Amino acid sequence: MGKQTAAQVRHAKPGRHGDGRGLYLQVIGGSRTWVLRYEHGKRERWMGLGSAEFVTLAQAREQAFELRRKLKHEKIDPLEQRKASAVGARIAALTGATFEQVALRCSEMKSSEWRGDGSHREWLSTLERYAFPVLGPLPVSAIDAMLVHRVLEPICPVQHRGRVVQQRFRAR
Repeated sequence: MGKQTAAQVRHAKPGRHGDGRGLYLQVIGGSRTWVLRYEHGKRERWMGLGSAEFVTLAQAREQAFELRRKLKHEKIDPLEQRKASAVGARIAALTGATFEQVALRCSEMKSSEWRGDGSHREWLSTLERYAFPVLGPLPVSAIDAMLVHRVLEPICPVQHRGRVVQQRFRAR
């Protein structure tokens, strides 16, 4: 079994404290997190298992055991699997949503980064003028390069103003 006890976890000083078999309690400032150290493909990897506030010592040991088992028997890198499942969840969430819904959601999320209300209005007005008529009702998964080109084409790049608008719009 491991070296740590629940009391040691609660009162651990800053640093990494090994529990055995690659499981560590990492204490930085007031934060206590569980991390798993393992090697995959001759590469050292560190994977976070959660805060010690929410994940008990027993749960961290069980989770570490399961991840090491998958790594050994199924040759599955836990970090790569976690990244792939996160990307898969994002794609699944977006496949049913239309371009307009995703764009509006994105503008709401980005609004905290903008300095004034003018940036938000400008961002939305170009999308409403150029993108929403063509791409708005389509699911995000159906949009390809040809559709994007069709949206960018009407913005005249001949004039300097048109070129600036097209560059900003393409970035959005």
